[in-house]
Amino acid sequence: MVIPDSSPRDVRCAPLSPESLQVSWQPPPETLVHGVIQGYRLLYEPVPATEQHDIAEPRTKMTTALKTVLHGLLKFTNYSIELLAFTRVGDGVKSTRAYCQTKEDVPGPPAGIKAVLQDPETALVTWLTPTHPNGVILRYSVHIRVVDGGRQVDVRSISHHSPSHLQYQLPGLKKRLFYEFWVTAFTKVGEGQSSPVVSLTPSSKVKASIVSFGGAQLAAWKSDVRLPCRAVGIQELKRQWLVGDSPLNQQPRLNIAPDGSLLLSTVQRSDQGEYTCVVWNEYGKDVITYHLRVQVPPGTPLLLMTESTQHTLQLQWKLGDDGGSPIRGFVLHYKLEHGEWEEARLDGTRSTHVLANLRCGTLYHVYVTAYNRVGSGSPSKTLDVRTRGGLPLLPAPADLLLLNSSSVALRLSIWPDGGCPMLYYVVEYAPRLMEVDNWLVVSNNIVPNRVYVLSGLKPATTYKLRIKAHNAAGYKEGNYQFTTLSLLGESREPSPHQSLEDVQANANQDNKHNLARREQYYATVRKLPPSPGTLECIPEYSEDIRPYATFHVPGPQSSESTKLQTFVYRESDASPTVKSVKSEYCRVKKSHQCDEYDSFGSESDTEPGTSSRTESSNQLDDGGHHGDMSRSYHPPVSRLAKPLVNSIYPGPEWSPPTVDPLSSVERRPFQRRYCQTHLPK
Repeated sequence: MVIPDSSPRDVRCAPLSPESLQVSWQPPPETLVHGVIQGYRLLYEPVPATEQHDIAEPRTKMTTALKTVLHGLLKFTNYSIELLAFTRVGDGVKSTRAYCQTKEDVPGPPAGIKAVLQDPETALVTWLTPTHPNGVILRYSVHIRVVDGGRQVDVRSISHHSPSHLQYQLPGLKKRLFYEFWVTAFTKVGEGQSSPVVSLTPSSKVKASIVSFGGAQLAAWKSDVRLPCRAVGIQELKRQWLVGDSPLNQQPRLNIAPDGSLLLSTVQRSDQGEYTCVVWNEYGKDVITYHLRVQVPPGTPLLLMTESTQHTLQLQWKLGDDGGSPIRGFVLHYKLEHGEWEEARLDGTRSTHVLANLRCGTLYHVYVTAYNRVGSGSPSKTLDVRTRGGLPLLPAPADLLLLNSSSVALRLSIWPDGGCPMLYYVVEYAPRLMEVDNWLVVSNNIVPNRVYVLSGLKPATTYKLRIKAHNAAGYKEGNYQFTTLSLLGESREPSPHQSLEDVQANANQDNKHNLARREQYYATVRKLPPSPGTLECIPEYSEDIRPYATFHVPGPQSSESTKLQTFVYRESDASPTVKSVKSEYCRVKKSHQCDEYDSFGSESDTEPGTSSRTESSNQLDDGGHHGDMSRSYHPPVSRLAKPLVNSIYPGPEWSPPTVDPLSSVERRPFQRRYCQTHLPK
């Protein structure tokens, strides 16, 4: 079983409320599921409105239905939603991201508010936007209450229709009165919550006041940062910036703007910390502090391979430093040794991944990088990892090659694959004694698991054989050398210094030798003096019947019996023998005594009445040690114990011992046999 190859289809989402979304989908095609769907997993996360806002951690929900409702979401927030089906094997393919936004609601309170004296008769109110606007801010309302001696004398609200201009001036202040201020924001849904209430009392001695707001300040790595410090008050104002507890010294990347703001260029992580602005005059002072946090790309992950198979690599990684910003994801880079880089993009919550559908027994280069809102971090160390399996191995020649006189059969089905399935073979051959290698390509795409026959070879000839066995891990080249059998099935070892002309001469001589052998198999019957009776011998056992049976040549009518000589070619003996009869059933046509056969090899074997063909048959009976029979006779291949080992000469990988094939064949001596009627008295 494998994981689903397709994602859920027709993913749709719709807002139900400011804090919930409904998501529906259709299952992936059944043909691409590869199993039974156990359920669906939804991965959803808010999309940051600006780069200055951190993204929240991704969340996950599992269900077995084709519809679900996501609760507890942020108001008026855009969410990205991905969906996948999973089986017992694992998670399938993710769907394309779908985006959906929750509904608007009334806004939250402004994040901050200040009210200060700009001069003795003018108040300046400033505020911050709501932390959770929950919609589009259309306007603000500034609320003012005037108190005299603990008694409310005036309450009014002033609509402020410039959402980006976050301040309001109230002139005409009167001494001895007490002024209170608060601000609310509006969306299309309605008015939001109120800010805290701030107050002031008019005075002729206007102290130094800062109308900017300090607090947490988030900055991206290598960006430019501006820390405002806007102040009001009468008389000459003095201003100083502190880094930590120390006064700020002028540096190339740190400057103070004319309005008193601090400018930091190309901020580094070493720049994060506390920055304090102090403003004072003769009537008083004011202080604000910024807590600057610089977000940088993530650190370097530690990548490990935990398991491998023929087609998969299981990887695991660990990240120590997220760079001050939540990890949005990982990118796994991998490629073949001589291939192009590929990527697998993963969620920021993942710490393991299985690379699937890889090539068997193949080397891969793998590394991983992490990224956050700032960017990608440094890559991990590149791993050189290999899937299981390796190059094909080389089989033993005796297992691979089956020889005869005109062909060789290649048993490719027994070729060891090294752990990766075989793909194809390339087979080439050439005569061993060619002065210039002229390899003949038999085929460059022979399928595995079969027996391939290389035919059209010459008998008793030595050839070189080159086979390239290919699997997914590569190929292994095997070099072999073999000698075809002669026409009689003999196996011969080639002389290491034999020339091509010698090979051809030997082949011609073998042909002549084979013709001579054939003539000897059909040798005529030797005529002997007549005998008083005629003997007819009947075989007793079925194995006594041979292709070359008794030849009885009728002669002139005589009282002398004729001696019969039987030539029998036994397939198991690999040489012709003489079959005489002893203790067999004989029928005597005439009651004359049978003459005794002369023993082979004795002087009496050649009698005056013996023909030249009979002499040839006698030479055959003696084992063939004269004339063309001076060569050693080799039994048929089917009867040799190990014919391949003596005929195959592999390359440097194999060097089997040389064994004389005739040493295992027992030569049986010819024995004299008599018929009952011809036993010597």
